[in-house]
Amino acid sequence: MGRRRKLLILVLLASAFFPRAARPHAQYRPFSLNRYTEISFDYDSVRFAYTITVGDIPAQQLKLKADDDGDKVLSDDEIRPLGVWMHGLLASGLHIRLDGREIKTDPGTAKIELLSKKVMYGPLRFRFRWRVGCAPGRHELFYHDRSRMPALEQTEVFVQRRPGMKLISVSKGTPRIFWEGGVRPDAVMVGFELYEDGWEDDPAQVAELEDEAGPLKRALANQRLGIWGFLGIIGFSFLLGAVHALSPGHGKTLVAAYLVGSRGKLRHAVLLGIIVTVTHVFSVVILGLIALWATQEAVPERVGPWISLAAGILIVVMGVWMFVSRIKKRAAHDHDHVHDHEHGVKWTELLVLGISGGMVPCLSATVVLLFAIYVGRILMGLLLIGAFSLGMAASLIIIGMLVVTGRDLVARWSGGRRSRWVESLPIVSAGIVTVLGLVMVVSAAVGL
Repeated sequence: MGRRRKLLILVLLASAFFPRAARPHAQYRPFSLNRYTEISFDYDSVRFAYTITVGDIPAQQLKLKADDDGDKVLSDDEIRPLGVWMHGLLASGLHIRLDGREIKTDPGTAKIELLSKKVMYGPLRFRFRWRVGCAPGRHELFYHDRSRMPALEQTEVFVQRRPGMKLISVSKGTPRIFWEGGVRPDAVMVGFELYEDGWEDDPAQVAELEDEAGPLKRALANQRLGIWGFLGIIGFSFLLGAVHALSPGHGKTLVAAYLVGSRGKLRHAVLLGIIVTVTHVFSVVILGLIALWATQEAVPERVGPWISLAAGILIVVMGVWMFVSRIKKRAAHDHDHVHDHEHGVKWTELLVLGISGGMVPCLSATVVLLFAIYVGRILMGLLLIGAFSLGMAASLIIIGMLVVTGRDLVARWSGGRRSRWVESLPIVSAGIVTVLGLVMVVSAAVGL
């Protein structure tokens, strides 16, 4: 094998673990409503940009209520009252004071974003923009959002620093503040000073409304898809799952650490992918049933951290067990001078790893299943979820194969010699598995 080919394999292996860019604010979550307020400043005013992103399930309820003629398509006259309704909720709950003076707030007309006017599962977004006049000098702003919104999950307030002003203080000690789990936000106090010069235009930035499962839902709603269209959407679902698996999480580093330290073979990487696929399909179905029975729309998203917590605990237990057993084997070797250093793959470890990697379901896949139930095409929905899960597994399998190949290349480059660091790989990998499990536990606990 040439050096260029070896280098290519190692580059691909390394790039598989690079995280993607952080997700934007007020991001779409399928089962809940999330809101984001950006407070920024100009030379003569305080600016407010208020964005509300409504996920598939609560948006579907709003669309059904707005569809007065029952034709399953929203006209402009039917969409407009949604903005008026949301304006009323917001205006009644906002309390703003500037230097102790109560400010009568009018958020203005809502800009409504819809990916489709059809009454089908799909997110929608409301945007409001308004200003409060403010002269140069030192000021104190009081901002409290007490508006009650259905299916609320996350509230974020961001106080933006800009050239031409000085941010003196924020009551929470940080310019970016979150409230999770539908908790009503506290008041935010902001001390600032405006200057007359040095200003640059810097409009509020919020990512475009996206729905990664939109093509799958449209295919489910299409009664004239045909065999080629069906095969095409199955392939698209597979690719979507493969790309989704490359996003942060999904066990890439865990798989790599385990296969390297356990002398894993290619067949182990393939079997691991199969276990992940089966577990993921099962978890999506279970979460879909929970969503159907739940009385609150955001329940599935609140169940997610508990599932992640369980997966993390499972990985920690497995990692500690691996670490202790491998330490004992190493000690026995040092004492008895036994030359069998192999720490092969154990099927129980492989099973636990695969289950923990697949048991955290993708919420978008759950929405696809719910939409399939809604349009009466449950079998096709399950096939799409199966293809999506196979795509996720394929990415993990490829990463596992790259890891195994890369490990073998390192062994060849070392000329077959067993260096001390190679001998320590099983113990090091067990430690990494344990640490990754602890990270999952902490991350899940924060989201509870």
